[in-house]
Amino acid sequence: MAAPADLPPDAITTEAAARLLGLGQERVRQLTKAGYVPRIARGHTTIGGAIQGYIRFLKSEARKTPASTAASRSHDAKAALIAASTARRKAEMIDLSEAEAVVTRIARTSCTRLRRVPVGAKLTGQTRTTLATEIAEAVKAIEAARDRALAALTTGDLRDLGGGDD
Repeated sequence: MAAPADLPPDAITTEAAARLLGLGQERVRQLTKAGYVPRIARGHTTIGGAIQGYIRFLKSEARKTPASTAASRSHDAKAALIAASTARRKAEMIDLSEAEAVVTRIARTSCTRLRRVPVGAKLTGQTRTTLATEIAEAVKAIEAARDRALAALTTGDLRDLGGGDD
C-alpha cells in the first residue's frame, strides 16, 4: 500500500469518508471489505472512490430487494444528494500542498519577524536578556504549532491542534 506521502491529492481517511457520506466508520470499512469503496492505503480512500462506491452499493441494494418504486426512488435520490453534496464539498476543498504551504509560510514569516525585533543597546542587560528569551520561546512555540498543523493536515485528524497559548 502507498505511504501517506504517496497518496493522491483527493485521498481522505476512512473517518473523513464516513463523515462525507453520513455513515459510521465501521460501515465504510464494511463497504471497503465488500469491494464497493476502494482502499488506497491503510485507513485511506479517495473522495471519488468513496462516493462512487457508496452509490454502487445503494444501487446494488436497490436491485437485490424487490422494493417498491418509492423506495427505489428514495435510494436514487439519496445517491444523487450525496453526489451533489460531495461535488460541492470537493469544490470547497483546497489542495493539501497549498494548505501546507500556507501554514509553513505563516510560521516562517512570524518567526522571521520575531527574530528581527531589535534587542539592542537601548535596553538594559536584564531586559535585553528577558526579551531575547521570550522571542526564542515564541519562535519555538510557533515552530511546534507549525509541525502539529502539518501533521494534522497529513493525517486529517485536527483534534490535537489545540487553540490556546503554547
